[in-house]
Parts: sequence; structure tokens; C-alpha cells
Amino acid sequence: ELAEDSRLVGAGSVRGTDTRLLTFEAPSVNVVVEVTEIGDRRKLVGQLIPACSDTLRIEHPAGATTVTVDEQGLFSADALPAGPARVALNTPGGGAVVTSWVTV
Repeated sequence: ELAEDSRLVGAGSVRGTDTRLLTFEAPSVNVVVEVTEIGDRRKLVGQLIPACSDTLRIEHPAGATTVTVDEQGLFSADALPAGPARVALNTPGGGAVVTSWVTV
């Protein structure tokens, strides 16, 4: 579930008008994502709190992009298409977490 969007809380963007911060909350993990607009593409840099998976998928209408998550829970994805996207991952014990769709 989307818990915070820097554009919706009146905070503006993180670094000028082309970057925003999204926070998703689930019972077992929080997903924090910084979205940077680069023309018609998007760069996502984020963190799983706590670090609980070594990969995750960023799903979008063009398909899905699988990225590596490091031991601190950090991940990044370059050149994603603008539009709806969500993060999906598996947690230890076989649980699945899928964020809500958000337009990036």
C-alpha cells in the first residue's frame, strides 16, 4: 500500500521537479523508492526495509524488470518506461509482497 508520495504531501520533489519519493508499507517490509524522470524514461533507486530479498521485479505495461537487491536492501533500475509500475518480491518463508500500482 502506498503510504507516502512526496508529490501528494505538498513536499514537492526530492531534488527539483524531476524526482519524487514513494514509500510503500506491507506487514513484513517497507519499500522506499526514489523516481527520477529522464525524458520519457524513469530511473528507480530504492531500499527494502528490512533487507529481505536478493531480487525483486518492477512490473510495468511493457513487462517486468528484475533487479538485484544488495545486503542493505538497496536496488536500482534504469530506463524504465514512464507510466504505471509496481514492485513485487518474495520474502523469506515464501510470502509475496506486491505494491499498489503508481504512475511513475
